[in-house]
Amino acid sequence: MKRRNFMLLVSAGVVAVSVPFVNQVYFDIPDYDKESIFPQFLSLIWDEESISDIGAKYAAKFPEESRERSLAKALFSDSASQSKDKLLALTQSDFFNGNLVTIDGWVLSKTEARQCALHYIMNQTKA
Repeated sequence: MKRRNFMLLVSAGVVAVSVPFVNQVYFDIPDYDKESIFPQFLSLIWDEESISDIGAKYAAKFPEESRERSLAKALFSDSASQSKDKLLALTQSDFFNGNLVTIDGWVLSKTEARQCALHYIMNQTKA
């Protein structure tokens, strides 16, 4: 086998093996219920525009969590956390454990802030 053919064959093998890994790490978005991202408690005091505004500010403050994939993975890291009740429990746990963030003068749980950011991002992609 000629060296050129060998190098092409090895390169093709490396690409074939790495494509699924790259897809999973960089492009895979977990399946989740789009209805469950709307923060229940915050919707009692804020309208949808205010929630999106807080989400935009959270995404700007935490650029590493400014994409749908990173937010969905943070909120829905396991399949059991896809219910509204589970997100509510995570929110309460955040307050109990001090996992809080201050945005625009509001003290929010990290889960609530992520829900706002995901809601904002989902509305941006619809437009």
